[in-house]
Amino acid sequence: MAIRPEDRMPKRSEGKMEKYIVRKAFEDKNDPFLPNSILWRQKEQFSDGVGYNWIDQIVAYCNNIITDSDFARAAERFLITRLLQKRLSISELYLRSIIRK
Repeated sequence: MAIRPEDRMPKRSEGKMEKYIVRKAFEDKNDPFLPNSILWRQKEQFSDGVGYNWIDQIVAYCNNIITDSDFARAAERFLITRLLQKRLSISELYLRSIIRK
């Protein structure tokens, strides 16, 4: 089933939040599949949903694994750093090194 992109966009002025169509499909006042408090709760960013300290833990872990020389060689190892002309964060560099193996 195809849904027009404009119908998928949140329209807060009309009271339609993210995933409105999916939420509405699961809404059944006579035989609820989910409680309304869950069905209609606001989406959170991923880090908000799992807590903030997991990011700090990943960065701390990467700091123990990634060296300054790893950063220096990143541009030659990973084409994306040259294409985007940006320095990777420590977690990006760590993940790229895992994927590359």
